[in-house]
Amino acid sequence: MRAHALAATDIVSIDCGAPRLVVESLVFDKPQSVSQAQFSRQAALTCIALFGDLSVHHLEAEAWCAPEAQNLMARITLRPEPDAFDPDAALEGATLRIMLRDGTCLARYNPVATGMPARPMEERDLLAKFAACTLPAFGDVRSREVGARVLRGNGNSADLLRLLVGS
Repeated sequence: MRAHALAATDIVSIDCGAPRLVVESLVFDKPQSVSQAQFSRQAALTCIALFGDLSVHHLEAEAWCAPEAQNLMARITLRPEPDAFDPDAALEGATLRIMLRDGTCLARYNPVATGMPARPMEERDLLAKFAACTLPAFGDVRSREVGARVLRGNGNSADLLRLLVGS
């Protein structure tokens, strides 16, 4: 989206090819709840197209239940593409083909998902993700402090839990 300065309104359709494991895991093409959205490639791609990324707050129904989101989700397909991926190295890869209103078809192959051992997240991204997940419950300062300590292996789980809950 960023590389081509695309807006969600530029997209006619998205075709996503993935290893069978991904297709079997992401079973909700039309999620009806937050827990279903967590297992929906359509919801994830819709949020990325509409908001520029996928964060924990995008799992809330407001992000993917709006008419604009539902319209785009209906134009996203997920299908098995087992021959495109090395079964030993690309368990969670994907191939995207995005058809644009002007007739252009953009394609991108990603053999390894970010966060997998072969492509770990950068420290700043891990800390930001941890903070986003814990911020609503624990506040900014405690979330960031605990995230940094977890990342560095500094503290046992009881100490970290006490720090988070403030006791």
